[in-house]
Amino acid sequence: MSAAVAAQPPQGTRILRGVERRAPWILAGMLVVAAALRLAEARATPLWFDEIYVTFVARRPMLEVLRIARLDIHPPLQFVFRRLWVLLGGDGELWMKSLSVLLGLGSILATYRLGKRIGGVQAGLIAAALLTLNGSHIHFSQEVEVYAFLWVLLPLAVGAGWSFVEEGRPAEAAWFVGWALVAIYTDYLAAFVLGAMGLWGLFALGDGARRGRWLLLYALIALLCLPWVPALIEQFHREGSGKFFRFPAPGEIAALWGSVGFGVKLLVPVLASLALIPLFRAGQRRAAVLLWLVCTLPELATRAWPFVVRRDDLYVMMFFYPLVAAGAMALRGRWTGWAVATLLLLVGARAWMHHQPYEQPRALKQAENLLRSEHRPGDLLINAESNSLLYFRYHMPQARSVLLMPAGKRAPHFDAGLVIPDAWYLSPEQWARERERGVPWWCVRVDRAFATAGVVTRAGAWVAALANSLPVERKWEFPPVTVWKGRVGRKPR
Repeated sequence: MSAAVAAQPPQGTRILRGVERRAPWILAGMLVVAAALRLAEARATPLWFDEIYVTFVARRPMLEVLRIARLDIHPPLQFVFRRLWVLLGGDGELWMKSLSVLLGLGSILATYRLGKRIGGVQAGLIAAALLTLNGSHIHFSQEVEVYAFLWVLLPLAVGAGWSFVEEGRPAEAAWFVGWALVAIYTDYLAAFVLGAMGLWGLFALGDGARRGRWLLLYALIALLCLPWVPALIEQFHREGSGKFFRFPAPGEIAALWGSVGFGVKLLVPVLASLALIPLFRAGQRRAAVLLWLVCTLPELATRAWPFVVRRDDLYVMMFFYPLVAAGAMALRGRWTGWAVATLLLLVGARAWMHHQPYEQPRALKQAENLLRSEHRPGDLLINAESNSLLYFRYHMPQARSVLLMPAGKRAPHFDAGLVIPDAWYLSPEQWARERERGVPWWCVRVDRAFATAGVVTRAGAWVAALANSLPVERKWEFPPVTVWKGRVGRKPR
């Protein structure tokens, strides 16, 4: 055997090195696939309640946007970013969703970087691929909501803080403070994630002087957050001063990690086992502790603020998948890790093939199609709750769409009350007078859970009972949406 032949690396090694050389092209192809999946979801899912609320806020002048943010339960930057997006290209449905899609692609890049950093290029590609195929990520990275912002900002902030702890450079300190501030002013959950990172930094930094600089960075972040603290206090008291906040229920945690595991319950312990492997590798242990802390500790934040675990805490994917990928690449045998990763990706692809867009907006679209075919100008469209009101005010602005509420009552701030003007309300007495005049009417209700002061009821149940008590021509069911068409007739004298 010649020396040249002997010096050739094994075939498997050459292939893996080829993967690393072509990583930018592989990643670019992955982003194209990710964009196609998210845009397909965007086209299949019309804007619905949460998205339309954000859009209605973003239509307003910037000072009004900031005022509404203060009266809401969120920090202001998401609304500010959305307002700038509206100024750039309007408030059309696909345009509003496109910002979230771009941010979702950015989160895939951020996940690749974290995976590459803890486990190498191959781990980065696997982590990014897992995120590309995750159904929850596909859905929420096309919604006009805050999640896609957080999925980019948190990896950037954590990555910059991680670099500062490792290298101590002033530039990394500046980037960390900047990204942390943008993240906190976009979503309060960022404060809890960064708090978990702060604890990690105190243990990871060896000497007192470096710990002191770390604490100074957090003090600076806290100082720069002070201008919004009065608004935060008002929001906290408005939400019940924590009276109804609680630790997450086991079912909520299970639902969250079920989403991370592509909806396959048995896959979750497999993923967790792989993610534990970096904790036992000397070169990866410190980074693995960081990623595990930011994946777990903030889940307890529901005791301090009304986060929805199975949606808000989905940010964990950006930190958990790099751990999983690094663990897979650490398995013994050159091809073992890739075999395991391929199986995980096949499970993800199978889950995507069975993925369906959310039920409520699709059901509302069916109701919209019905109304567009049979609703006539001048018909009264009664909405039993805010979800259907905002939907038809956005998608059918020409319709006379109103929210039925007892006289003098208004929808609360957490049910879009901040964007519903007085002209959009109608009392039962006013509706009775409209019926006496012979005005044709329709009624729409979205059957959903509605919580007030910690008590869960069904939204619009009393309106549904009233509609059922009246003469109707027909009733349609598009679960969870119900549509009634009233029977026209004047009240006899």
